[in-house]
Amino acid sequence: MNSLMEVMESYTPDGYRFGPKSSTADLYGYWESKTGRTTLFHLLFSLETGYEWGKDLSHEKTDAFYKEIKEKFHEEEFDTVRTGCTSLAMYLVKGKTHLYVHPMEISGYCETLHIPKVTAILKKGGSTFRLVKNTIAEEVYSFTDEEEMEYYRARYGTCIHRNILDAFSNRRAGKEDILSMMASRINVATTSHLHGIGYDSPAYRFVHEAYDRLVNNGKLKENAWKTGCCNIIMTTSNANAI
Repeated sequence: MNSLMEVMESYTPDGYRFGPKSSTADLYGYWESKTGRTTLFHLLFSLETGYEWGKDLSHEKTDAFYKEIKEKFHEEEFDTVRTGCTSLAMYLVKGKTHLYVHPMEISGYCETLHIPKVTAILKKGGSTFRLVKNTIAEEVYSFTDEEEMEYYRARYGTCIHRNILDAFSNRRAGKEDILSMMASRINVATTSHLHGIGYDSPAYRFVHEAYDRLVNNGKLKENAWKTGCCNIIMTTSNANAI
């Protein structure tokens, strides 16, 4: 199975990714993608082990569960990593696949070619667990911060300045509100920045760098307004400078 999938992945056309259709782990094919083959998937496998919130499992059942998961995945060349000081968390690791193991669920990031094997192991079940539900939450990209910045430059570099000018044209607008909104629109989920944006996220920094260039070139004009103890920067486009 994996060798066939590896061949199919090697023939992935530019602008597409090979893997499961979004939200399902069963339907494979070539799908349009912003970034092509660098896609990882955020997976969630819900398990039945007898574990309940607030009640936990006995130490014997917990140890048996982790032992069985470790043995089943070691047979398929997945490593297991334990972290923590008191309660050791277990992770299944292979390449860029990194899955957190808990008696209620197994979740995390998974490479395309690993999804069928992980799914098959868990669907088969064992003496300590059975699979209740498997879900692909979203596509995630394994960019470093600099790779993510390069992605935004390549995809939006030719239009970002005009988009910023349009956002501030014919009105006075709060700088941070507009920049945060624009960064949210282009932001892609990565293993480093999975949920939304912050001032240190690559999407926000990319938009802010373009904004700073427009201010330095005189195409945007900033005015500071004091509200209580805070200074709010309001920005307008400078039509005479464009």
